[in-house]
Amino acid sequence: MISRTPATLAQSLYNNQAMLILLMLGLITIVVVLSFITSFVISKPVQAVAAQAKLVADGKVSDIEILKTARTVEVHELSTAVVKMSKALEKRANYIQNFASQVSHAFKTPLTAIQGAIELLKEHYATMTEQERSQFLSNLDTDSKYLESLVNRLLDLARADTKVSFDGKANINEVLQRVTERANNKNIETKLDLTEDIEAACDPTVLESILQNLIDNSVQHGKPPISIKAELIMLEDNISKQVQITFQDSGSGISAANIKSIFTPFFTTARDQGGTGLGLAVIKTLLENYNGSIEYKEANSGACFVIKFKLGLDHEKTLFL
Repeated sequence: MISRTPATLAQSLYNNQAMLILLMLGLITIVVVLSFITSFVISKPVQAVAAQAKLVADGKVSDIEILKTARTVEVHELSTAVVKMSKALEKRANYIQNFASQVSHAFKTPLTAIQGAIELLKEHYATMTEQERSQFLSNLDTDSKYLESLVNRLLDLARADTKVSFDGKANINEVLQRVTERANNKNIETKLDLTEDIEAACDPTVLESILQNLIDNSVQHGKPPISIKAELIMLEDNISKQVQITFQDSGSGISAANIKSIFTPFFTTARDQGGTGLGLAVIKTLLENYNGSIEYKEANSGACFVIKFKLGLDHEKTLFL
């Protein structure tokens, strides 16, 4: 009934050795279980994501899929981000490859013509008539101006392909009035249809450039008069709205065989008139940078393009008040 404290610590531990052994075994078991859980839930999935990243670095994008055994939400999100990144890199690489091929083809034709004209002038300049010399020089001038136009369009496309951060707005009515007034001053018949004051989430300078490019494109194909209509349209949710600008000329339209290619860089049916095939490609890229879009719409006559924009924030608030 009466006990006393052991004389030494060693004696105390010896007297409780069974309990200490059980405690140590319990701690070891807990550590082993935690290590297994950590490896199963975190380490292996993270290693799998690391393996995905290595595949991306090696260019094996087609072999990458979202992990089916991510175990945690964070690892699943990381795996999804890696897969999306790999798809974006693959798409970008294909775009650059195709674009490089298209650029080389676009430059090759005029350069070949220039080279051939120079060789003929070198070899037969003395025996040529004045009219022949003038014709070859005129061809050289035309091809050099085409190359200059092509380079400028490529620079426009490069600038358009750069993502922008913009939180301002454009007054659609003011932009359209400036564009149509400028066109009419150049004897380009343009009709404007405005329903109400509209603001869109876009840089007004960019929007003006887009509309001017469309007008130039119509003039190049000889298709004025041009009608432009701006309006608000209801989205599928029947709650929110967006800006829609309908641009239509009075020509013969675009053939069914060419509709799928009109937004493809370097595709043009007016190369003899100096067309580079980059106008619509630049327009589409600019619009995508501002979360806008452009599409070709079938019409009874002429070519019809529909441009869509998000509303400016202030205008959107007004609609819901």
